Amino acid sequence: MKNPITHKRPQTLVLIIIFWCSSLLPVAAQTRQAGGTLIYRARDEIQTLDPPLIEDSATYNIAGNIFEGLVRYQGESATIEPALARSWKVSKDGLHWIFFLRKGVYFHDNTMLDAEAVLFSLLRQKDPQHPFYNPDFLYKDVLFAQVKSIRAIDLYTIEFELIRPYSPFLHVLTMPPAAIISPTAVKNDAKNFGRQPVGTGPFRVAEWTELDFALEPFERYWGNKPKLDRIVIQPAKYLKNMLLAMRQDNLHLASNVTQQELLWIQGDSEIQLKQNTANQASFLAFNMERKIFQDKRVRQAFQYVLNKKKLVRWLWQGNAVPASSPIPPNNWSFKKINEPVQQFEKARQLLTEAGYADGFSVKLLAPVRRDPAWPRLFKAVIIASRAVGIQINLHSVPFRDYLTAIQNQDYDIVLLGWATDHADPDGFITPLLHSKNASPGNLSNLSYYRSKTLDRLIEQAQQIESETKRRKIYHQIQDHLYLDPPWIPLIIPNTSYLHHRRVHDVQVSVTGRVLLENLWMEKE
Repeated sequence: MKNPITHKRPQTLVLIIIFWCSSLLPVAAQTRQAGGTLIYRARDEIQTLDPPLIEDSATYNIAGNIFEGLVRYQGESATIEPALARSWKVSKDGLHWIFFLRKGVYFHDNTMLDAEAVLFSLLRQKDPQHPFYNPDFLYKDVLFAQVKSIRAIDLYTIEFELIRPYSPFLHVLTMPPAAIISPTAVKNDAKNFGRQPVGTGPFRVAEWTELDFALEPFERYWGNKPKLDRIVIQPAKYLKNMLLAMRQDNLHLASNVTQQELLWIQGDSEIQLKQNTANQASFLAFNMERKIFQDKRVRQAFQYVLNKKKLVRWLWQGNAVPASSPIPPNNWSFKKINEPVQQFEKARQLLTEAGYADGFSVKLLAPVRRDPAWPRLFKAVIIASRAVGIQINLHSVPFRDYLTAIQNQDYDIVLLGWATDHADPDGFITPLLHSKNASPGNLSNLSYYRSKTLDRLIEQAQQIESETKRRKIYHQIQDHLYLDPPWIPLIIPNTSYLHHRRVHDVQVSVTGRVLLENLWMEKE
């Protein structure tokens, strides 16, 4: 899926590292306490909690506490474990996946989970003839790209038949749109389901007004019951002085943390930092429909233009790492590549060999970003490129105009941010690089990169069950992309949460969701 990035600048790097490392020191084990109201600053206002209609990761993070899928990620790892399905099996040919549902699971409206509920939740996205189908469901093409049919074998057994073997299938089923919803709630009031969501998760909506949104534990939840009594969620725009509120114990958890906020918490005894590498990356993608970028020596020259390590250290101050691959470094298939250091002479040599000794001029398209680090990065790119004879003209526009320009191919180079809702590398590689996605209007393969070799490797990796064998293929893919670059990887941001010292067991899933069900608070 999508979502660009954010972040910021220098001298504080050592302080941030010291602070971060200090949080790793062993602490005495504490007894988990029950009760308490946690106030959580989220990034944006919630528009809808109907899983297939959610457009942003911040709302997905909330919905993940209300809804569940057949499977889920275990804690902060990329290991998949049972959720609403207690177990599953796969046929030898890899085409038939059978899931055995848990019995005795309740929805928040006290109706029971069964195979019909699973069918209802999934077929309303897959089947245009379903009475509650909505063409605006966002991820139906991703969820069901490899699914031929879904059927109920009995009251607690579901079978998926795939079009072809597809090893990332379990990862796809962890995605938020694959959540199982209450058919009864939809049938009773389909129009307002997004405001009156009913799932099976550990929390249910307790209150939702113009100013207040609150969750409370679901007393009939099948799994471990949450310790908190209530979670109040406040959009960031209603909380101007976040750090002051947290120091005064009027705020306990905050997402979308800025560089400045990270700077201001140094040495603060009331506020603590939880940070993980995000499941996303950003790139400067070359439009290979342009003749100039069809010569890989021109694209390779850009590898010698930037000092990414220095720029990231300066602009993001330890809240991001340089990217060297389309796959983030916390992914099991990541391969560390020793990228070239900044060498203007080598860049000029490659450009001369390609016939551009006198340089050239290109247009860089980017969305307007609130984070001041991005304009500074673009300025650094422009200055460094000018040193080797490349004139970059920045065209920074509002996001809607940015999407229109992408669809019209109105760019030579474009800033692309990409995040996936699951932890399989296929979520990065296939949409961004497979030839089938190199078509006008497509919002993923913005390089229009087409390689029969790469397509073959991608499809091979999709059909092999062994993670060890798949890892080898993804290492080949990353080597291929280094030698024939369709883009310049820029940064991998960190997912950062701040929390009050009274809040414990803060865990962040591999996809960036804070696991609210695990939190507990010390008594005041």
